[in-house]
Amino acid sequence: MSRWAAGGVDWDTTTAFALRADHQGYVRVNLRGREARGIVAPGPPFERLLERLGEGLASFRDAATGEAVVEAVEPTARIYPDGTRTDRLPDLIVRWRETPAGAHEALSSSRFGTVRRSTPGRIPNARSGNHRGEGWLIAAGPGLPHGARLDHAAHIVDLAPTVLERLGAHAARPMTGRPIPELAGVSV
Repeated sequence: MSRWAAGGVDWDTTTAFALRADHQGYVRVNLRGREARGIVAPGPPFERLLERLGEGLASFRDAATGEAVVEAVEPTARIYPDGTRTDRLPDLIVRWRETPAGAHEALSSSRFGTVRRSTPGRIPNARSGNHRGEGWLIAAGPGLPHGARLDHAAHIVDLAPTVLERLGAHAARPMTGRPIPELAGVSV
């Protein structure tokens, strides 16, 4: 799928590109020294491009209502500052507003003009295809009380460490998340 989506890209002139994603918007810079045919210099040119992209994305609004479509644009390095594989992550994460994107027939920006949806008409159920940032979990098993709720501010990256803890196993490599006490059977 990635080859199909990027097959016609002119990498000698492309400074940034969108990564296929189902939840957030992901933007990666065609960075010299990281990408095979990178053209953007590291350091200040890279940082200026991230800033320009973030401001540009945040400038788009629903053409009919004027409602913002972007909640926030965050540099990935601010969210994940350390790590052995951060070079594989996107450079910007775009968090979309909670409004269904299916209702947007066109987006407009005073700086970049108007972008119209390529398919005619409205999407009948107004679903955008994106997931939400919040989620839920159902868990059952020995030692898990019926009807209990999590007190812990859990994150999806906590699930794998929780399962390992519950099984009495250890990860071969360090993991970002931490076991969820109410599910892993550990004391806080």
